[in-house]
Amino acid sequence: MTNSPLLLGAALALALLATGCPPSRYASCQKDEDCGDRGADAGKLVCDNLRCVECHYDADCGDGKHCNGNHVCENLDQRAPEAAEAEPPKTLEECAKRCKGNASCGDSCRDRFK
Repeated sequence: MTNSPLLLGAALALALLATGCPPSRYASCQKDEDCGDRGADAGKLVCDNLRCVECHYDADCGDGKHCNGNHVCENLDQRAPEAAEAEPPKTLEECAKRCKGNASCGDSCRDRFK
């Protein structure tokens, strides 16, 4: 007995119907009022293409953010924040660790912490 492609396709279709759709990240909706609130600081979800999403337009996001292609608000400025300037070393050991093998730096540390 051979498996016919029609029988295999029917079995696959039945399996998909039985399991249903996988749960999505956001609920389904008909209008914005069907979507819940994400919390006081996050704002409301909007309905787009029968899904509740963070945003559809840039105006749905707060100041300094835009709506990306995945309907998620993200910061306009994607640069990493600058590191705070380190305090000056308080001991010879701290100073030497910052030199990382630089001989002239090591000499200046020894002069500084005599």
